[in-house]
This record gives sequence, C-alpha cells and structure tokens, in this order.
Amino acid sequence: MNHLTKQIEPNKTLIHNTAKPESETVTLELRNLAKMFGSGKSQHLAVDHIDLEVKQGEFITILGPSGCGKTTTLRLVAGFENATSGDILLDGNVINEVPANQRPMTMVFQSYALFPHMSVFENIAYGLRINKLSQQMIEEKIEIVVNLMNLVGLEDRMPHQLSGGQQQRVALARALVMEPRLLLFDEPLSNLDAKLRIHMRTEIRRLQQRLGITSLYVTHDQAEAMGLSDRIVVMNNGQIEQVGTPPEIYLKPASAFVADFIGRSNFIKCTVLNRDYDLVSLDFFGETVKLSANGHAFERGDTALIVVRPESVRLNVEDSTLTIPGHIKHAEYLGTYVEYEVELERGHFISITDWNPLSALHAEGAEVQVCFPPEALYVLAE
Repeated sequence: MNHLTKQIEPNKTLIHNTAKPESETVTLELRNLAKMFGSGKSQHLAVDHIDLEVKQGEFITILGPSGCGKTTTLRLVAGFENATSGDILLDGNVINEVPANQRPMTMVFQSYALFPHMSVFENIAYGLRINKLSQQMIEEKIEIVVNLMNLVGLEDRMPHQLSGGQQQRVALARALVMEPRLLLFDEPLSNLDAKLRIHMRTEIRRLQQRLGITSLYVTHDQAEAMGLSDRIVVMNNGQIEQVGTPPEIYLKPASAFVADFIGRSNFIKCTVLNRDYDLVSLDFFGETVKLSANGHAFERGDTALIVVRPESVRLNVEDSTLTIPGHIKHAEYLGTYVEYEVELERGHFISITDWNPLSALHAEGAEVQVCFPPEALYVLAE
C-alpha cells in the first residue's frame, strides 16, 4: 500500500498529521558542499563549502539576495548541477553521483513548467506514466491529489485555461503525486500577485504540515521565509550566515547582514567602556548601557554595533529607563502606522515605526524624547 493511500479516509482526503518524529531523523545533509563556476580568472565560488542538516518533516527555507548561492544549492540537491567538492546525503547515503531523474525528490518551479499541450490530468499523471504505473493506480493517485489541491472539475482543462494560482496548484499536485522523499521549491510564488501569493503560501504550509513531507524552499522574499519555515537558512556570497527559527533570525541576528536583510534595523555605533564576563558596557549617546556581549570578544575601546528594530523604539514614553532627545525630520502617515525619521544628537538618524498612530501624531520638526527599551537592544561586532 503506498504512502498516500495509507493516509486516505473513505472520502480520499489526507489525515492531519503534524507530529514530529521522536528520533528527529536527518533526511538531507550537506557536508562541506561547494560549487565553482567558470575557469581561470573567471572562476566564481557560487556555493562556498556549506554544511546543513534537514530533519525529517522539516520545512527549511534558504533565503538571501540574488546571486547569494541559494538556487545553486537547490540545484545541487536536485542533481541539476554537479558539486565541485563536498557531499550530499539523503537518508545517510551519498547521492552525488545519482542522476537527477533517479533521486527520490521532486521540484516545484517558478515557471510552473506545465506541458502546454497536456490537460491538467495528463500533466499530473506524467511522472506516474514514466514510472509505468497502471492506469487504475494513476487514476487513484490523481483523485487524491486533485481533491487535496482543490482542482476537482479542472482535470480536462489545458494550462492556458487556468489562472496563475490554479497552474501553481497543478504544479504542486504533480510534485506531490510522486510521493517524494524530499520536496523542493524554486521560488514558486514569485509570478503571482501579492494577495494570491499570501494565499498560496498558507496553502503550501498547510499541506506540508498535513503530509509531514520534508521540504527545501528557496526564496528572496522575507515574508515567505518567515511565514513558511520551521527554520531559515540565510545565505550571502555563497556562505551560510545563520540558521535558525524565524524568531531567532529576527530577534537574534548573527551578523549585521542578517539584521539588515531580515526586516528593517537601526544600527548605532557605540564605544565599548568595559567587559564583564558576558556583559558589555557601552557608551550610548552619553548614557551607559549594559548588554549581553552575545559571545563577541569585545575589549575596552572597541566599536560595537547596537541593533534595534524600528517597531521597538517609542516616542515620549514616561518613566522610560533610556531616553535620548531628538526631533522629527520626516513623518509618513500610512494608515495603520506612521513611519518617522528622527535625528538624534551627534548626527544619528533612526527610523521608528509607530503602530498606534492615533495616540499622537508628531509633526515634522517636533522635539521628541526617543525611548529605547533595553531589552530591544542587541549587540553585534562591527
């Protein structure tokens, strides 16, 4: 009995199963993986000796700017590119030499990659026919995924008769029907409009949790990564900057790049006054603040970066423990919130997001007290 059928109730819908396996078995492992393009002086290290483990049932997103190596990493896993060095392991077995069409994984592409001359049914059935399944088995499997992907009644339509969202669901159904060990996504939502992108993001996450299928997803969209992932892998210049849960990535960035790429951040340079075990004392606009050194080897006189998110800063809050005077340089009312640019002393400018704009709107030029909650300040090495 196949994996999907085992989970089918009489109405042929999948049973919810979001529990993680107790053993947390590693499905995919990348060991010192590298990919070099070009030769001689034109050589470019697209993937720079990275290590990564993906556990059974995890949804992992590789996030980063264009050219950071995320898509190349995905193509290496899929077998579309050959690694220059390092190993790719699936369920503990090295698969570097296994051809792409023999790897137990399927990919959902940005372009959908549907066959224009085939109906929805035949597009979904394509891989099953290649594997020489019987017509009865093909029909049973397609019935399951058609119900799962809300494609009932569209089986005889051609791709050009479908909306973008419907085409994407067909592409996902074609991948799921193969019951892959690993499901790969190459920026699958980038061709959809903003509202549909949010809807499909929710659908993909719901399906992944319901099926418990291990997934590796590539995107440059921070909101997608934050909304979809169990863990996020942030890449830059071919290297992994940080791996963590969405809250870890956002609240405890490992580097200035991560803090700047994920959401928005204010960076304030401060002089180190003292180091006491894991606490560091900093000169913060003439005030002394003590914060966790976050493992950085600061010494007296060093320059540190304090990272603070715009939504963490407050204006004119009474009894604030850390308040710096400033004045409003720019105010932008955006309905549900107001964006302020505030000039502090020493020529520092910071951004502030006020999510309660009706409480008090501050005009440009107004003098304000800028309040920094100490728990919202995070220290990085310069």
